[in-house]
Amino acid sequence: MNIISTFSYTLETIIAAGQKDIPILSIPIETNQTERPSRLFKSNWYYIRRSFATIVRIYTMYQPLRVFFYAGLLNLAIGLIFSLRYLVFMLLGEGKGHIQSVIIAAVFLIIGFFLMMIGLLADVIAANRKILEQMQYQLRHERSQPK
Repeated sequence: MNIISTFSYTLETIIAAGQKDIPILSIPIETNQTERPSRLFKSNWYYIRRSFATIVRIYTMYQPLRVFFYAGLLNLAIGLIFSLRYLVFMLLGEGKGHIQSVIIAAVFLIIGFFLMMIGLLADVIAANRKILEQMQYQLRHERSQPK
């Protein structure tokens, strides 16, 4: 596995193992009593916030199409809602005063489309990353074998 995160390798390792179907074993341990405050984390909320950002980044790295597709779908849905709003006002004869709905709809539709395209591109990049990881593993495996 290639670990990229500089904050906490634990979360990334668990997510990567899950994505690669690597079994995970849990071993119960005992902890020492706290003698001083942690120098690594300012507070529990600081750790949670940084961990959440790491989880989102790693999940996006392993499932980019899913992440960008749903983000794009949400933007497209918002764009369609504003489009329907404008159409309703047009049918009622009050369309002139609601041109901002068309502008907002266009912005959300364009953003949604681009997010979906970014998702496709990121999915291709993720596939290349998997190939590179397999090649790296094979090279390391070959080097470790006695000749």
